[in-house]
Amino acid sequence: MSKYRNNNGATVIEYACIASGIALVILTGTLFTRTNIKKTFCEVASSIGAGSNCGTSNAASGSGNSSGSSSGSYSYNGVYQTDVDNLLSNLLQHEKAYVDAWQATKKEQDYINTLTDANEVNHLTNGTLQQLKQAESSAYNNIINASDNSGMSEGLNQLFSVDYNKSLAEGGQTQAEDDMDSVETATFTSSTGKTYTVGSLEDDNSEYLNGLTSEYPRH
Repeated sequence: MSKYRNNNGATVIEYACIASGIALVILTGTLFTRTNIKKTFCEVASSIGAGSNCGTSNAASGSGNSSGSSSGSYSYNGVYQTDVDNLLSNLLQHEKAYVDAWQATKKEQDYINTLTDANEVNHLTNGTLQQLKQAESSAYNNIINASDNSGMSEGLNQLFSVDYNKSLAEGGQTQAEDDMDSVETATFTSSTGKTYTVGSLEDDNSEYLNGLTSEYPRH
């Protein structure tokens, strides 16, 4: 055997290992950067009230006796299960959107309060903060009257007008009143931790809205 070993094969293998290592580092860095960019985009889109496909869903949906979500929960079991579910799941979804918008506005306002440069204060106040306030106001209005008819007013009209008349036609006055009594006593818990009845939403001076804006005063 020659005392001189041919190292060409080993050198090729070593280069291949080095190249693989470099490629792995680049791939890992790319995935990490893409994830951070997507996260940042979603946070900005959420704070200004813009729609984005970030792979999350905040709708509270369910059937049977109860349902829960990150916003709150509700309970009802009756003939108009679907319509009560729609009312309360939409209500809690809109509530969460308002709370998120409120928190984004407060965060920006708190930041502006720390600034000492008058030009920067004016720039942010008339720019980003104004946009956030508009998004918050829009989110609050959607709780009551949403453009897609998912607001509280539309849900209550479905239950206490359309469904009431249906019960009245099919079962008479007594049946209609019994059905509506069941709907009115259905309860739900908002993100403030307070529990309300569906019937209380009918009041002109809604206890629910007062409680929500007491916890999260409109800017």
